[in-house]
Amino acid sequence: MKTKLFFTICLFVISTISIAQNPELWGMTQSGGANSRGAIFKINGDGTGFSLQYSFINTGSSGQPKGNLFQANDGKFYGMNQLSGSAGKGQLFRFNPSTNVYSPLIDFVGPNGASPTASVMQATNGKLYGMAPLGGTGGFYQWGDIFSFSIPDSQFVDLYNFSCTSTVDGGEPFGNLIQATNGKLYGMTSFGGINSSGVIFSFDIPTSTCTKVFDLNSALGEEPLGSLIQANNGKLYGMTSRGGANNFGVIFSFDFSSGSYTKLLDFNNANGKSPHGSLIQATNGKLYGMTQRGGSDSVGVIFTFDISSNTYAKLYDFDTTNGKWPNGSLMQASNGKLYGMTGYGGSNNYGVVFSFDPTTNNFTNLFSCNYPTGAIPNGDLTEYNPTVGINEISNSTIDLNVFPNPFSSETILKVNKNLKDATLIIYNLFGQETKRLTAISGSELKIKRENLSIGIYFIRLSDESKVIATSKLIITN
Repeated sequence: MKTKLFFTICLFVISTISIAQNPELWGMTQSGGANSRGAIFKINGDGTGFSLQYSFINTGSSGQPKGNLFQANDGKFYGMNQLSGSAGKGQLFRFNPSTNVYSPLIDFVGPNGASPTASVMQATNGKLYGMAPLGGTGGFYQWGDIFSFSIPDSQFVDLYNFSCTSTVDGGEPFGNLIQATNGKLYGMTSFGGINSSGVIFSFDIPTSTCTKVFDLNSALGEEPLGSLIQANNGKLYGMTSRGGANNFGVIFSFDFSSGSYTKLLDFNNANGKSPHGSLIQATNGKLYGMTQRGGSDSVGVIFTFDISSNTYAKLYDFDTTNGKWPNGSLMQASNGKLYGMTGYGGSNNYGVVFSFDPTTNNFTNLFSCNYPTGAIPNGDLTEYNPTVGINEISNSTIDLNVFPNPFSSETILKVNKNLKDATLIIYNLFGQETKRLTAISGSELKIKRENLSIGIYFIRLSDESKVIATSKLIITN
């Protein structure tokens, strides 16, 4: 009997996955490099192997990439820079980490968006989605837009233009979009809404409908500069750079099923101030983040927030020597450590790449940026997964997506077409096969946590012995 793709998997895996790994991390700087216009680099998780991979080049204006590189299901990186392209208003690009080939895809010229400051994400339909804080139908001096990009045919579609009308929507989105478990995209604007403090909004992909779901205000938090995340309890979590009791920003949750917004913490300068990035949920179930200012040296902190007890703890104070003024977010690599960057500080005052071990709270300055190889990083690091996109069927349009991810009790895998006689294999961090399912048919797979260990796994979907889709699975408390 064929196995249907919508079922419960009981996985029997090893209980310990805290394995010594040396992940390959990629990032961007907004300045420096061979042409003084920003750079793409890679570095190993232990601080070795730093290498300049690409220097941005553009006649008449600088690249100034911000945000992070996003690895799509074709194995390539996608990102945006702020000032390059034919109009000097930014560019969506592809970068092949295997060949170091940079490919410009779309020039932002104003009506289709301008000056992007974040990155793109890939939705369950396989398309990339992103935002620009400026531009739109009326040209450069507008309130930004939402767009999609189809990888197979390179089709760019301007989906929605923010109007900053108080009763309709907001304006100037600076972060990324996320796709929640209800299938909708969620994001924030830094301005607009009834209180001119920014809004939380949803975007329905099938109808291209943008809906304002909450108006931020000075008491509850205003001017968010990062992105939302969906935690394993189903709620969305985010931060604002200003507002709250001290006007230093807040941490909040938003339950999209009920429309309920809850302010969870007021930053007070001593515990941090003015976060510019986003939260992440680590494999221990806790949230981690950074503030750009505040702390003992007034140049930012690393913190954790336990959503089960609403408990905040400052873990590390940045200083000039080990980096200051982080503009991006943390990420958790396959070795369990957190990694991030600061915009300035370090031995050359051009920023640092660092690691932070959440089990020991040990901070390590891995690399001090310098101008020739890239300076002033203004985004996040990305772990490169060389298995993504390898040996794919050339004409395949199979996309595999997992949400929520991380998860603690249940998650759903979806593909964008019905499968027949496919095979799903799940590997642990040793690269050992932990489960094989054959003769899979359908388009949706439910994974319920039963005897699953906390940690990171890799999923490989195959057809006729060829890999057609891969993904990462993260199990938390």
